[in-house]
Amino acid sequence: MFLTAAVNGASIPFIVDTGATMVALTHADALKAGVAGNLNYTVPIHVASGVARAAPVMLQQIRIGALVVDNVEGMVVQGEGGISLLGQSFLKRLQGYEMRGNILTLTWQ
Repeated sequence: MFLTAAVNGASIPFIVDTGATMVALTHADALKAGVAGNLNYTVPIHVASGVARAAPVMLQQIRIGALVVDNVEGMVVQGEGGISLLGQSFLKRLQGYEMRGNILTLTWQ
C-alpha cells in the first residue's frame, strides 16, 4: 500500500509496511524532512539486498490528512534510492489500521 504523508511538513511517499519496526526514511526523503544532518549510521538493518546501516532520528510530526502524530521514532537508511517505509513506530500509535485489497483504513482518537 502506497501513501503520501507530511513528515516535518515535507511531502514524502511511503509504502505502509506492517512488518517494519520503525519508520524508515531514504536519505533523499530525510533531506526533505530536515533530519539528514549529522547522522550516525550505527544500526544494522535487514533490507531486500542484505544488511544495511541506518541512523536513528526523531521525527517531529507525521501527518496524513487530519491524522497528526508527534514525536515518532524513525531511522534514515544509508545509501541512495529506495522508498521510505511507514512502519510500526507510527502504526502502533494509532487505535488501529486495516488493509483490505487496496484500501487502507486508519483509526485514531
